[in-house]
Amino acid sequence: GCLESKTCNFSTRFYGLSESSYQVEILGSNMKENKYVAAALSLDDQMGDDSVMACIWDEKTSKVKVEMYWNVGSKNDSYRNFTTYPLDNPNEGITNVSGRFVDNQLYCKFVREATTSIVPPGENASNGVNFDLNSIPYHILLAVGPLTSNGKVDHHTDKAASKETYSFSDYNSFLDDTYSG
Repeated sequence: GCLESKTCNFSTRFYGLSESSYQVEILGSNMKENKYVAAALSLDDQMGDDSVMACIWDEKTSKVKVEMYWNVGSKNDSYRNFTTYPLDNPNEGITNVSGRFVDNQLYCKFVREATTSIVPPGENASNGVNFDLNSIPYHILLAVGPLTSNGKVDHHTDKAASKETYSFSDYNSFLDDTYSG
C-alpha cells in the first residue's frame, strides 16, 4: 500500500499535551474531489468498531471542521458491509479545532481526550465503547473521500492501515514510565 511506498496523500500525527489529552493533526493532499480526510483508532487493521476523527472541508461555510464518526461493520470471509455514521454528539471528546484548506491540501488540528467513551449511533450510553489512548495500543486507519449531499462522510476513495499498533503513551512526555492508566 501507500504506507510502504511512502506515496500516501494523507497522514496523521498524535502527541501528548497532558496526562489526559493529545494533540491530533490530520493532513490530506490532492483533495480536488475529496472533501474529508479521516483517521480512525482500531483494535485491528480493518474497518469496524472504530473511533473515527474526520477532518472535513465544509464548502457551504468555507470552514474546516472535525467530526467524530463510528465505523460499523460485520467481518466475515464472504461479505463485508461497512458503514460510517456520525456520532450523536459529533464533537465527543474533541476541542480546540483549527484547520485550513489551501492548494488542495486539507489540514486539521485538534485536541482529543485521552479517554473517551464513544456511544455508537443508535445505542444507549451504557453501550459506550471506551477508547484509552494512554493504555490501549491501536492501529491507525486513514481514509480520504467525498461528502454526501448533506455534508457527511461518504465512502472513501483511498485508504491505508497501519500493520502495527501504536501505544500513544510512548508519545506523551507527560506520562512517566510507571503510568498505568
